[in-house]
Amino acid sequence: MSVADIPYLHPGWWLAGLGIVALFLRGGARRVVTLIAPMLALAVLIVLPDGTHGSWALMGQAVPALRMDPLARLFGIAFAIAALAGVVFAWRQESRVEGSAALVYAGAAIAAALSADLVTLFVSWEAMALASTAILWSAGPAAFPAAQRYLAVHLLGGMLLMAGIVGYVGETGSITLAGMAPDNVSRALILAGFLVNAAAVPLASWLPDAYPESSWSGMVFLSAFTTKVALLALLRAFPGAEVLVVLGLLMALYGAAYALVESDMRRILAYAIVGQQGVMLVGVGIGTPLSINGATSHAVASIFYTGLVAMATGAVLYQTGRRDCGDLGGLWRPMPFTAAAACLGALAFAGVPLASGFVTKSLVSAAAAESGLDGVRWSLAAASAASLLAAGFKLPWRVFFHRTAGLRPAEAPVSQRVAMSILAAMTLAIGLVPGLLYRLLPLPVSYEPFTVATLLGTAATMGAGALAVMALLPLLRRSNSHLPDIDQLWRGPGPRIALAIERAVQSSMRAIAALRRAGIAALVRRFQPGTRGASLARNWTVRVMVLWVVVALAGILVLSYR
Repeated sequence: MSVADIPYLHPGWWLAGLGIVALFLRGGARRVVTLIAPMLALAVLIVLPDGTHGSWALMGQAVPALRMDPLARLFGIAFAIAALAGVVFAWRQESRVEGSAALVYAGAAIAAALSADLVTLFVSWEAMALASTAILWSAGPAAFPAAQRYLAVHLLGGMLLMAGIVGYVGETGSITLAGMAPDNVSRALILAGFLVNAAAVPLASWLPDAYPESSWSGMVFLSAFTTKVALLALLRAFPGAEVLVVLGLLMALYGAAYALVESDMRRILAYAIVGQQGVMLVGVGIGTPLSINGATSHAVASIFYTGLVAMATGAVLYQTGRRDCGDLGGLWRPMPFTAAAACLGALAFAGVPLASGFVTKSLVSAAAAESGLDGVRWSLAAASAASLLAAGFKLPWRVFFHRTAGLRPAEAPVSQRVAMSILAAMTLAIGLVPGLLYRLLPLPVSYEPFTVATLLGTAATMGAGALAVMALLPLLRRSNSHLPDIDQLWRGPGPRIALAIERAVQSSMRAIAALRRAGIAALVRRFQPGTRGASLARNWTVRVMVLWVVVALAGILVLSYR
C-alpha cells in the first residue's frame, strides 16, 4: 500500500496517533494532549468539505483516503464531541493506558466513519477492538475475564467480516464500501460481522457482560463508539435488509426485559443500550428515507444521552464505590447535579417529549407507519413503554430517589460535572430544537415531531408505562437479581468443552508423534549396518550394483521419452 496524495490531515488517525503519544507522557502534559486531541479532530471534521480527499493505492485500486459526506460528518462530529466530553469526565483518571486507549478508540471510530472502502473499514474495526479491550483491561484484575471474553467475541466478529470481505472482493473485484444485499455467503458474512459489533441477538450479551466491568470512566467511552460504528456500517452497506427489522425488534424487547429485572445500575444501562440499538436496526431495515434518517438521528442522539447516563452512574461509582441498586438510594440530596443529569438521560432513553430520544425515535415509528408496518409500529411502542419503565424510571429512582441507604457522598467533582453539562446541553438542544439535527441528516427531512398525533401516541405509551410502574412497583422494590444470559454458554460449559477438546487434540498429537517416532526408528533400523533385517545396509557385489544402475537408467529413459 502506498500513499499517493493526502492533502488533508485525517482527523481519525491523527487523533489515534496523539493517543499513542499520550501513553508516554505524564501529569499535566498527558492531560493537555488528551484534551487538545479531540478538539483538533472536531475542528477538522467541521471545516473539511464534502467529497473524497487523498487517495491510497490499495489492492491495485485507487481508493479515497477519506470520504466526507453528511453521514460521515454527522457521526464524526458526534464521536469527537463524545471523546472530548469523555476526556473531561476522566480528568481524574490515573490510568495512562485508559486515557491513551480511549483516544485511539475514538480515532479509529472516526476513521471508520470516514472510510470509503472495506479494507480501511476493517483496519479501523480491528483497531477499535484492540483499543476498547485495553480500556477494559486497564480497569484491573477484576475486569480481566470480561476483557478476555470481550476480545474473543470481537475477534470472532472480525474474522467473519474479513472472510466476507475476501469473498466479496473475489466476486466483484471491488473493495468500495457501498450498498449490497445479503444474498450470498460472502455478503451474509459481512452482515454477520457488522451485527456482532452492533450487539445483535443472540450475541448481544457481550455488551452487558463487558461494559459494566470497566472503570468509573471507561464505560463512558465504551458506550459511544463500537455499536454506533456498526450501525453506521449497516447504514452504508445494508439499508433495507428486512432481517434487520426482525433482529431490531428482538433486541428492543430483549434489552428492555433484562433491564427491568437487573439490579446492577451499570448493567441496567448496558441492557438499555442494547434496546436502543434495536430501534436503530429497525430503522435501517425499513430502508425508506424517513427510517434511514430516523436510525441516523437516533444513533447520534443516543451517543449523547447514553454517555450522560454513563457519566452519572460513573460519578456514583466514583463517589461511593457501589454499583448495585440495593446498596444505593437517596443520593439526590448529596448529589443533586448528578441526579438531574441521570434523570435527563433517562428521559431521553424513554423518548419523553422535549428530550432528544423523542424527536429521533419518533422518526422510526413514523417510518414504520408510513410503510404500513403496523405490527412493527406497535412493537416499537411496547418496547418504548418497557424502556420508560426500565431506563426512564427504574434506574434513576432506585439510585437517587428510593429509600436512602444511608450514604452521604460528596457531589461529583467539577470536571465530571462539566462533562455531564456538555452532553446534557447536546441532549436538550436536540430535544428542544430538533431542526438543529435534522438539517445535518443525510437525506432531506420534512417531519414535524411535535404534532398532536405524535404527542398523543407518546402520551398513550407513557400512560401504559406508568400503569406498568404502578403494577410492578412491589417487584421493582425487591428487584435485586441478575438473570443468566446466553453468555453463560461460553462462561459455564463453554470453557469445559474447550478444555475437553484441547485435551483430546493433545492426546491425538501425542499418539501421532509416538507413531512417527516408531516409524522413523524402524526405518533407521532398516539402514543400520549389523542390525538384523537391515537388508539395504548389506555389502553388495559390483555386478549387482551395476545391474541396479542399468535398471535405474532404463527407467529414467522410459519416463523421459516423449
